[in-house]
Amino acid sequence: MGVWPIAISKYRGDNQVYFLPEPLHGGIMGKKLTANQKIFVSEYIVDRNATRAYLESYKSVKKENVAAQSGSALLRNPKVAAAIADALDAQQKRTEITADKTLRECGRIAFSDPRKVFDEAGSLKPVHDFDDDTAAAVSSIEVVCKQAGGGEVEHVHKIRFWDKNAAINNLGKHFKLFIEQLNIGGEVAVNHEGIMERVLKEKARILNSTGDEQDNG
Repeated sequence: MGVWPIAISKYRGDNQVYFLPEPLHGGIMGKKLTANQKIFVSEYIVDRNATRAYLESYKSVKKENVAAQSGSALLRNPKVAAAIADALDAQQKRTEITADKTLRECGRIAFSDPRKVFDEAGSLKPVHDFDDDTAAAVSSIEVVCKQAGGGEVEHVHKIRFWDKNAAINNLGKHFKLFIEQLNIGGEVAVNHEGIMERVLKEKARILNSTGDEQDNG
């Protein structure tokens, strides 16, 4: 029996699309998916856009609102949902991109320290001496050559870092550290998601500590 690849890579414009070969449709996708549903699954894992995936897999549908409703319904189909889960799992193994790696990269940007690009004397380190965390936080390095006079050339280095505030904001949202406020009709509505859980945990901690003190007394 031959060994089949996890997916066949093709390009549609600037996007790389992965199509699962037919022998895998029976295992990963299941034998009872229709041809359109198989295309939907392959398209959906590209950018998680159900509307676009539906338009690509059901060419007779032209209206986005129809595609949005039908795509949402397909996502609730147990067989399609299972096929998507398997396809995403295969994609993760293929790309080796995990949630831990993504959070680690966000953390490198969020907690980056510009001082690490300089040595103890205050001189800019060579790029190959940047540690991994600092190198990951740097978005670009530009070297500008200027005539300094006397035939000498002055090199000015411009180092840009990825957006630190955006990275911190993304991490804060992931760990639900911030309270989101939404202005509705002139009134501020506060999103309490996660707040009550933290309040209850703190209350339990206080009660437990109080109980320990009484036992010790």
